[in-house]
Amino acid sequence: MKKLESQEQETECNDDDPVRVLKYCFIFALAYAALLAVIQFLPIEGGSGVNIGVLLGAVTAAVTVFVQDNERVPSKAERCRMTQGSLFFSFVVSFVASYILLSVNGLDPLALLTEWVDFVSPSLFGAAIIFMTLIY
Repeated sequence: MKKLESQEQETECNDDDPVRVLKYCFIFALAYAALLAVIQFLPIEGGSGVNIGVLLGAVTAAVTVFVQDNERVPSKAERCRMTQGSLFFSFVVSFVASYILLSVNGLDPLALLTEWVDFVSPSLFGAAIIFMTLIY
C-alpha cells in the first residue's frame, strides 16, 4: 500500500520539489531561441521536422545541465514542472521571434495580430491554449 501511495504522489506536480526548475526553464528558453536563430540563417527547409529537432535540442540542453548540477535525473514532479515552464517559454520565445521577424521584414506585427484576432475568435484561441496546456 505504501508503494502505491508513493507512486500516486510522484505523478502529481507538487510545489515541494527539492530542486527549483526555473533555472532549467530559462536554459531551455535560451537554447530554443539560439537554435531558432541558427536555423533561420541556414538554408534548411524542413518544416515541422526541423522545429521538432530545435525543441529536442533545447530540451536536451536543459536536462543535461540539470543532470550535471544535481548528479541525477529529474524526478517525475520536476519533469512535470520543467515541461510546464518549457511550454510557457516556448510560447514566449516563438511570439518574440515572430514579432522580430515580421518587424525586420517591414510588416506591422500588431496590425497582423489584430487582423488575426478578428479572423479567429479570442475565446477559441484561449480554449486552444488551455487545451494544449492541459495535455502537457
